[in-house]
Amino acid sequence: MSMEVQLVRTRFESLDEFGIVTSTTFGVRIYDDFGCTYLNTIDSLDALTSMSPDDLVDFASDGSEAASAMLSTIRGAEGARLYVDGEIYDVG
Repeated sequence: MSMEVQLVRTRFESLDEFGIVTSTTFGVRIYDDFGCTYLNTIDSLDALTSMSPDDLVDFASDGSEAASAMLSTIRGAEGARLYVDGEIYDVG
C-alpha cells in the first residue's frame, strides 16, 4: 500500500496523428506509487474549477471503483496522506 495518494484536476486532450487537439474533456487523475485511474466526465472547465476538494474526493470515489479502492485503503491508515491539488487533505 502506498502512503501517499494524489488527486488532481485534469484537462484531457485527445490528439490526432499530427498532434492537433480533436477533443477536450475535464476531470481528475488519482494515483499512488502502485496505480492510477482517471475520470474525465466533467462537462466544462468552469464546472471543474468550481468543485471544492470535498467535491473532488466524492466525485472520484463515486465515479470509479479503482479510485474508491485507493481512497478506502488510505482512510484510517496510520501515516497515509491524501493530497488534493497538491494540498494535504484530511481523509478522516
